[in-house]
Amino acid sequence: MYVGPDRLSKTICIDYIMHTNKRKRPNYYYTRKKRCKKGGVAIRNSLSPDTAFAHFLENSSFTYFDRGFFGVLVLATLKKGVDSNYVSVRLSSSEPVVRTLLIKLIKLEKPTDPRIKVVTPDDVKREISIQQDIYHTTFSDNETLLEPICPCIVHSSTYMERDDKERLHSLIGGSDNRINDVFSGESLAYIAMEFMDGYVPLHTLEQSPKYNTYKQMSLHMLDKMHACGYLHGDYTGNTMVHETYNYYNFGQMGRAIIIDFGLSTYIHKRDRLKMMKYDSNISNSDVFTMFDKLDELHNRVQAIGVQSIENRLHMKITDIIKIFVFYKGGMKQHEQKESFKKDIAVSFNWQVDFNVDNLVPFDGKNKPPAESFAGLKYIAEKQKTDPKFFEKCIAAQFNNLIIPER
Repeated sequence: MYVGPDRLSKTICIDYIMHTNKRKRPNYYYTRKKRCKKGGVAIRNSLSPDTAFAHFLENSSFTYFDRGFFGVLVLATLKKGVDSNYVSVRLSSSEPVVRTLLIKLIKLEKPTDPRIKVVTPDDVKREISIQQDIYHTTFSDNETLLEPICPCIVHSSTYMERDDKERLHSLIGGSDNRINDVFSGESLAYIAMEFMDGYVPLHTLEQSPKYNTYKQMSLHMLDKMHACGYLHGDYTGNTMVHETYNYYNFGQMGRAIIIDFGLSTYIHKRDRLKMMKYDSNISNSDVFTMFDKLDELHNRVQAIGVQSIENRLHMKITDIIKIFVFYKGGMKQHEQKESFKKDIAVSFNWQVDFNVDNLVPFDGKNKPPAESFAGLKYIAEKQKTDPKFFEKCIAAQFNNLIIPER
């Protein structure tokens, strides 16, 4: 059964603008549009967030993943032989093409008692906006460049009418009552995001000899979230760890990411230690010395990948990002200077003979393993037939991870 863009969730594309006044708490405005903008970049081809997501759902198999207080998490995995329209550019990722989505299904109920917490469409809108802002900000920030600290949202619905909910249920539900139960609510919301393959909840690694290191990594990412201006509000249990990711070194030390921003809040006045104490109950400022050491480790790894790309593009990746989005006081704005775009277009051309084996300008002793940049190798292969592929990948990070069609 085809679930087209006019049927599935009636085009709930969230085009939000964060209006700030000297970094006061932002107000969020939401509109329904056939053509969706995300982070300031308009999609200008036949693909849209709706059609790309519908294609993914129609060609996926679904499995139960986990249960939260207000809903369930479901994995949607593309069937073999089906192309994905989503690409996530993470510097040390081994697989940039997104073939699995994590769909958070949220049961919406009408409030019946002020003492009983229920999830409303406004709660979901707010969570979506916060997660996307954190993703885009950390993707662009020099300290976490190309390594955002949370998953990217590719599609969402803040309120589904009955018919739309039933259509989604027919695709996802099946015979698993753990999934079916969430569809019994007054209505349904969902947030579909890239699945962070290889990541497991921090609490499942308590018996690992590296558990304390993983906790430090997790707190490090929490501090990055605080730098974006947000308190998490439910940090315990909402950290995921990849045990062999090359984030801090090439010895597969691992890394952490932050998830689930349903209780997160924006704050204007930031106090690093107070924010850390609020979210993690840590009140010793020595923790920031540890974060500085972790930053130093990550910067060494990051510099290798970033410099290798920039040397071949003859420009800074941050300048490439500015083609698509500017960050001004939290507001995302599309860059309109045509002369700047033309200047970029002249130099923006990756070498066809790009060789991932020559990424590192070090001797063989210090050279990281080739698989460290497997994702870059994939992009390099695509560059041979499409000289603008890396540009498209960067643009996709602000367009629901959608790679434009030719």
